[in-house]
Amino acid sequence: MKTLVILYAGNPAAHLFDTCFDGKSACELSLAWAQAVPNVCAIHVVSNHENAAGCSALLKQPENTPCEVIEAGSWPENSLLHAIADSCKKTEADFVLFAWADCPFLNMDLTRQVIETHIKYKAEYTYAEGYPYGFAPEALDAGTAEILARIADNQKNSSNKERNVARDSLFAVIKTDINSFEVETVLADSDWRLYRFQFECSTRGGMLACRALWPVTGKSAAELSAEASACPDIVQTVPSFYTIQIEGSCAGSCVYCPYPSACMKKYGKNPRETDIRMPVDKFGKLVNDISVFSEQAVVALSAWGEPLLHPQFTEFVERVLEKPGLSVLVETTGTEITEEQCRNVCSIVKKYPGRTTGIPQIIWIVSLDAVDAAGYGKMHGYDTSAAGKNFAAAQNTVSLLENFFPGTVYPQFLRTNKNEDQLEKFFRFWNEKQSPSDGKCIIQKYDNFAGLLPSDKPADLSPLVRTPCWHIRRDMTILADGTVPYCREWVLDGGIGNVFNESIESVWKKIRPLVNDHINGNYSDKCRVCDEYYTFNF
Repeated sequence: MKTLVILYAGNPAAHLFDTCFDGKSACELSLAWAQAVPNVCAIHVVSNHENAAGCSALLKQPENTPCEVIEAGSWPENSLLHAIADSCKKTEADFVLFAWADCPFLNMDLTRQVIETHIKYKAEYTYAEGYPYGFAPEALDAGTAEILARIADNQKNSSNKERNVARDSLFAVIKTDINSFEVETVLADSDWRLYRFQFECSTRGGMLACRALWPVTGKSAAELSAEASACPDIVQTVPSFYTIQIEGSCAGSCVYCPYPSACMKKYGKNPRETDIRMPVDKFGKLVNDISVFSEQAVVALSAWGEPLLHPQFTEFVERVLEKPGLSVLVETTGTEITEEQCRNVCSIVKKYPGRTTGIPQIIWIVSLDAVDAAGYGKMHGYDTSAAGKNFAAAQNTVSLLENFFPGTVYPQFLRTNKNEDQLEKFFRFWNEKQSPSDGKCIIQKYDNFAGLLPSDKPADLSPLVRTPCWHIRRDMTILADGTVPYCREWVLDGGIGNVFNESIESVWKKIRPLVNDHINGNYSDKCRVCDEYYTFNF
């Protein structure tokens, strides 16, 4: 059977042509893989203008294997699928092997398994499951490509919005009517998905992970997966989530928050009285450093305190959005925001429309935790009169924010034994498409901060087998004075460095010994009793 290989280079990829693999780039290695695919009849590289010249320069012309670059300014999902369908017709291929050109570890043995499974079971779509991303291509029947293109067209027309190509675009379109397609899977002997490895070079974190795996390349996909899980340079690359305290004060006293007692212990004041704030000029320099070190990340302004109480809140948002690889997350009680603030922030969001991550410019989380004023007061520490007023304000905030920032507003319910009886009603209301949040909400697990708070979780969601903590691998918490604790569980203690006095990279490296311990199954007294290790931000 005739196999067409399509490599996708249509999205920005900062490290696509970096020669960090013994003088070769990810693009060069993926093209070498493509040329070695059994029975390959043609190789087409779907590229944007930015990457086209580099791809053309690397695209060798093997004997009897036509190769070409298909170039366009941008590639919405439906356009990519039409390009795949057109290439199938042009080459008279039976099926397509599709992969991204920034994946340097496309494995030939795994590729053969995908091909054999696809042909044996006469599948329309075949993929490998359980392996790290970047090890295997996807197989798509030529006729199915045309069907998917029409489905994507219909989705675009119904929503009046083009969807950008993502790593899971083929399967995402198939999932809309999955029972209509013959889908087959090549399963890994061990499930490596819980590590969320991404062996691709579109980001600095991905490139660093690939570079760390390169010395052991040539092994099987299973062996490479095991090597990756034991390698600190892969398990911990760069932070993808920075949670920063810009404001020390807050009006509430939530029963699930350790900050009030920690604030009293450290400063001798409760959060209503403190005047701790991060200066916007220091924050601006910090954001520059984050952009250089991580390139892509989500910056939360809500480590502790109510960020909307900072008089320069909108300037903080702008400092982040000036960097196209960064997005803002704001977690708020929802009692402080005004329509004028919303309008000002909205103008900033419109000023900086593009994100290289696919994540919205700004995401809002409103902490409700209840369905009525009495429940709200119990969770947030208000008496009866204040509870009614603040609960109404918080609910109205969801509607107000959704009006200015449609699709990026999430009312949140943090589960405890104190409010578990309200969970179902909360979910039923906010999950409806007609709700003020357009059907979006977050249900969050209870965290006792490694014993700082009483045990109050209504359900134990922890996995049977412990893995290295996500937060020391992917997150960095930064306090108002620049202090960085090991993680957010330390609240205001456990400082290991200060980003106002030293580089982010040097502070980040100080967490590495803790990562090594987790990989080896050794846990500090605090880590041992913490059950946040499996929760994931970005």
